[in-house]
Amino acid sequence: MLSRALIFFLLYSTLGATPQQLEKLNNEEIRKLPSEADVLVINFWATWCEPCVEEIPVLTKIQSRHKKITVIGISMDESEKENEVRRFIKEHAMGYRVALWTGDDFETMVNSIDPNWDGPIPATFIFQKGKRIYTKTGPITEAELLKHLSH
Repeated sequence: MLSRALIFFLLYSTLGATPQQLEKLNNEEIRKLPSEADVLVINFWATWCEPCVEEIPVLTKIQSRHKKITVIGISMDESEKENEVRRFIKEHAMGYRVALWTGDDFETMVNSIDPNWDGPIPATFIFQKGKRIYTKTGPITEAELLKHLSH
């Protein structure tokens, strides 16, 4: 019989995902994210958000199949729920970069990403060479992502 550790390793290897660490990002660090990668997908989500959970396999698939694209999921869960978010990341095999928002001014953070975004999640933003090229509030599909990532 296979050990739990081996099963865990095989599961992550098969999915193309690796166990993720949870970063903590404040407003300023989030504002700088678009300049960190040529093509960046930022997805704002929370553990309690059903549509957000449904997007996880899509984002994991995009990250594993398109190495030139950087995907980062930013959890909007409260910072004191850090341990719950860490468990959630493991349980859902999130195969992309994941962070917990630790900022103190939601409006400033939102405006730094897209001044037209009024804050509902899930919300996905695609940046190319630092410039926002697509915004989607609500669940995003693989087809939608691929359409806008191919520009």
